[in-house]
Amino acid sequence: MKTNFSLLFYMKKQKNYVKGFTNNHGLSIIRPFLLFLVFTIPLYIAYLWSLGRINNNSIDYTLFGSYFSFIDLTHRTDFLVNKEEFTGISLALDFINKVVAGFFIYQLIAAFRKYGKN
Repeated sequence: MKTNFSLLFYMKKQKNYVKGFTNNHGLSIIRPFLLFLVFTIPLYIAYLWSLGRINNNSIDYTLFGSYFSFIDLTHRTDFLVNKEEFTGISLALDFINKVVAGFFIYQLIAAFRKYGKN
């Protein structure tokens, strides 16, 4: 079986770039946390907009507490509305948030592990 070394080199280079960007190769704890917030807050706003929970006239302050349910990776999809009110966009945004949030939580844990080693 022939191995394409240029592809393997390219993939390793991309992995190192992503690790450097997200947590400075395991040396930064703040960067993955800030990136987590930068990505999940707009996803939550887009999720609320896709469900029709955001309008221009009033603010529902109970939605601020629902953000913590939204970033929980194991939350039920119907934590905010009934299953009949979902759209394809809202389910896609929920899935994208689970992937993105899980990735940045992993990067945050990897940085903590680096500082915890003796």
